[in-house]
Amino acid sequence: VQTEFITKKGNRIDLVIFADDFLLCIENKINALIYNDLEDYSTTIDSLAKYQNLPTFKILLSKNRVEISNGFINLRYSDFIETLKDNLV
Repeated sequence: VQTEFITKKGNRIDLVIFADDFLLCIENKINALIYNDLEDYSTTIDSLAKYQNLPTFKILLSKNRVEISNGFINLRYSDFIETLKDNLV
């Protein structure tokens, strides 16, 4: 797990998780606008995954539903919390 992962262009991804069989990128937005260069994030993650032959998952974690691209999916905190509750023992 690495926080503030530096991209090819010098931007910082909030959280990158390197697992044995996948690579997970999470950009966390609570109240801030989405001004980040998600294309740079996506390119950086895809390059790392290609080098290791891994699938990638790119998540924009936010309070509200937002339109995004570049391979990211939007996951709202409320949905995330519900999924956690449903899967905790």
